[in-house]
Amino acid sequence: MSATPETLKKSSSSSAVPKQQDFSKNDDSVAKALKELKLVRTSSKTSHDWPVNSAQYTLIAMVGRGMKDTQVWKAECTSNKQTVAIKKIDLQNISVQNPAFLKKLETEIQIMAESKNQYIVEFYCSFVEETTLWIVMEFCDVGSIADLMTYAGQGLKEEELTLACLFQILSGLKYLHRDKKLHRDVKGGNALISSGGGVKLSDFGVASTFSRKNLRTTFVGTPCWMAPEVIQVLGQDNPNPKKIRIWTCCRYLELWDYGY
Repeated sequence: MSATPETLKKSSSSSAVPKQQDFSKNDDSVAKALKELKLVRTSSKTSHDWPVNSAQYTLIAMVGRGMKDTQVWKAECTSNKQTVAIKKIDLQNISVQNPAFLKKLETEIQIMAESKNQYIVEFYCSFVEETTLWIVMEFCDVGSIADLMTYAGQGLKEEELTLACLFQILSGLKYLHRDKKLHRDVKGGNALISSGGGVKLSDFGVASTFSRKNLRTTFVGTPCWMAPEVIQVLGQDNPNPKKIRIWTCCRYLELWDYGY
């Protein structure tokens, strides 16, 4: 599905550019849950001012679709003329009976807003209008490593290219781990490529923070990218983290070299 700026402007009064709405007019329990979350944020680490109003963004084309009523759009910020990516999540179907998912959204926004690194997709701002959460971030126009492999119909055959991608991903992970943050779903589809050839980690939907007293033991991520130790010891003692990291790096090299 895609759309042009012209067609979107014609429908700006509908779902493309929703009007602001007072959550108190919705179900009281849902409104209370949303108000308690920190979903409206702007980054203090960017060089531009980013409006927290959907009327200031022109949606150009949908470039991705995820779980739980999630869409990713290529868009333009009309106030600063910058091309951006906008992740739209429809919260209407997410009731207070699923507070864990709402909390994950808050954590995702917090981790992105606090991260400033050349190997991490840059966060600009987030806001809620009607029942839709808008997350505005850096647009990587080449797509993901998975997209590149699908287009080529094979793996990344050039050794230098494979190593360059892996180096940048590991550099991003090093930055996150230094700040006590975990991505927890690193894969080709979550490694985006910019026009300058930079590889950046994206999609922090299952990311979390950790400390020495608060280690993560939950089973999350994409199975085909998980180390066997993670799957085998589900519900048992934690596996050796060093072995997991070594296996995962080898898995990246194998998939990118030979294809999915």
